[in-house]
Amino acid sequence: MNLAFLGGITLIALLVIIMIIFLLLKDTSSKTDNSKKYNSVVEVVNLNDLTFPKKIGEMDNTSLSKACKFVFDSYKAIDYKNKSANSMDKQEWHTWQVSMLLAFLKVYPAFFIPFDKNLFHNVILNLSDSQVENEMRKIFRKYKYNTNIEKNRDELSKDIMWSGREVSMILYSIMSNKRY
Repeated sequence: MNLAFLGGITLIALLVIIMIIFLLLKDTSSKTDNSKKYNSVVEVVNLNDLTFPKKIGEMDNTSLSKACKFVFDSYKAIDYKNKSANSMDKQEWHTWQVSMLLAFLKVYPAFFIPFDKNLFHNVILNLSDSQVENEMRKIFRKYKYNTNIEKNRDELSKDIMWSGREVSMILYSIMSNKRY
C-alpha cells in the first residue's frame, strides 16, 4: 500500500510539473505573438536631403571652392593611401570641414576634378559602386541626424566626429563625379 501511495504521489507531481511547463511555454509563445513586431527599416537619406550651416549656405562659389581646396590639401598632406586601413577609422575631421565638402558635392553636381587614384587607400579603391553608394548614404544619415546646423563655425570645428575613411569617401565621390 505504501508503494502504491508513493507511486500515486509521484505520478501526480509529474503531471503538475508537466502542466506548469506547458503553461509557461504557452504563456511565452502568446507574449511573442501579441507583442509588437518592429521592422528594422533604415531611412534612405540622399544628398538633396541635407541642409548646411548658414555661413556655408551663404558662401559664393569661389569661397566654397577655396575652402574645399584647403580641406582637400589637408587630406593630401595626411597621406591616407600609405597608412594602415585601421588608421583611417580614427576620428580626426570636424563637422565644419565635412559640411563644406558635402555642400560642395551638392552644389557642384557636374564639377570636374581630375581623378587621382594615388590619393586613396586601396580599401576605398576596391569598393564596388554599390558599396560606395551605401557608405555615402551612411555618411548622409550620420550628418543629417548628428549635425546641428544652427551651430557656428567655431562650434562645428570642435565637433570632431568624422573619420579619415568618411572624408575619403566624400572626396572619392567628388573626384569620381558620383552623386547620391
